[in-house]
Amino acid sequence: MADRYKTGEKAPQGGTYKFDGLVDGVNERHVTEDEKHIEWSSGETFPSLRPNKEAAYWKKSNSFYLLESKKGPELNTNSSGPFTI
Repeated sequence: MADRYKTGEKAPQGGTYKFDGLVDGVNERHVTEDEKHIEWSSGETFPSLRPNKEAAYWKKSNSFYLLESKKGPELNTNSSGPFTI
């Protein structure tokens, strides 16, 4: 299994992936924190980055990153205890 995946390739397994650079290596400053982590299923095609549709590299991440706009529940807090999902 490869360590790094490129926009257009299919995810070999489900999980959290993190942004690992632009394919052209230019101007990564405009990449937002929300774009740097994706929760992906096995077989899904790795995305380009918005708004310029730039090809990116992705790496499997060992950490969990909750995305409100992509799969996953929202965190809920209350004064009587810790975060709940």
